[in-house]
Order: sequence, then structure tokens, then C-alpha cells
Amino acid sequence: MGTRTNAPAYGAGGYPQQPYGQKAPKRKKPLLKRWWFWLLVIIVIIAVASAIGGGGDDTSTAESGSSDAQHSGEPAENEAAEKEAADKPAEEASYGIGDTVAADDWEITVAKVDDGVSQVGDEFLNAQAQGQFVQIELSVKNTGSDPNFFFEDDIKLGDEDGNTYSADSEAGIYATENNILFLEEINPGNTAEGALVFDVPEDADPNKLTFAGGLFSDPVEISLK
Repeated sequence: MGTRTNAPAYGAGGYPQQPYGQKAPKRKKPLLKRWWFWLLVIIVIIAVASAIGGGGDDTSTAESGSSDAQHSGEPAENEAAEKEAADKPAEEASYGIGDTVAADDWEITVAKVDDGVSQVGDEFLNAQAQGQFVQIELSVKNTGSDPNFFFEDDIKLGDEDGNTYSADSEAGIYATENNILFLEEINPGNTAEGALVFDVPEDADPNKLTFAGGLFSDPVEISLK
């Protein structure tokens, strides 16, 4: 007869039973149940998130830097454009003293310009300039079909610095004898003569008149130089 080998007995769970007095081997925990595994996963996630966030900041910084560079270049471009415009010679008016200028239903002709005048009128009736008077003698013709008044506010005086001046109505009354240019109607086809007086600073350098014949006419410039 052959030798009989005793097979080990198996207990619950499929593990072989150990001889009396010996402990059964411990069952290993699955990897997903180990705390250090999840700690490692959390560390990796944090590291990846930080890398992604840092990249976005770099991109934003780069874009911001590019935008700042563009904005910093704008003032220089504006200054260059302004300098170029300043270097260009000023456009001269199309008309000058002695030229007849038409606008709407009026024609005006500047005959003479006097500046540096301190007083207009005589010793009894006069007006004193705050700065200096610029006296402009002109004629006005009504080219319309109805009697009309010529308004002095339709003419403005300009200087080299771009300032605009309105006429002094009181001083205009004393400027010349029978200066009724702005006090009476002018019939169609008739021409009236008179003077405009502007009170401007002493250091002003008037160089042009701007004439607007009416609401629907384009302003016309008359050079006084």
C-alpha cells in the first residue's frame, strides 16, 4: 500500500486552516483602500492644478504686457501726428482785402483795416478800448429780393492763436460818421457802407474775418494780411 498524504483542511473563506496555536496570515488591503494612495493622488491633482493655473497667469501677463506696450505707443504716435500738423503751414483764406465775397443773399467787401486803436469817436461821444480796437471798414450789398438787415454777428474776427471775437456794437456807432450799416434795412440791389469795431487784447494779432451769410450758407474766410 502507498503512503497516504493528509491534505490540509480549509476553513471559511478558502484559506487553509493552520495547526492549532498558529495565526492565520493577514489579508492584504486593496490598493484603493490604502490612505497613502489617496494622499498621493491628492498631491498629484494639486500639482497639476497649480501648473495649469500658473500657465494661465503667464498668458494673461503676456497679453497684459502686449496691451501695455500698445497703449504706451499711442501717446508717441499722437505726439508725432500733432507735431506733423503743427509743422504744416496754415491754409490761407481764399479772399483778401478788396475782394468781394458772397454768402447767401449778401456780398461784402473789406476796404480797410486799422488796429491798435485805443478810442473811437470824438471828444464828446466816444468809446474806450479795454485792449485795442480793430476797426474794419467794409461795404455790404443786398443780393436778395427782399429788404433785409445785415447782422454784425454774422462776421467774426479771428487771430493767430485761434481765438474768435465778436464786434463791439457801441464802439461801431462812433467809428465813422453816419455808420448806419446795422441800423437800417438794406433794399435789394443796394449797397451800404460802414465799419465793424472789435475790442481785442493788446497782444492779439488778428488775421482773418469769418463771414456767414445765413443759417444755410457755409462760412467764408477773408484774410486781413
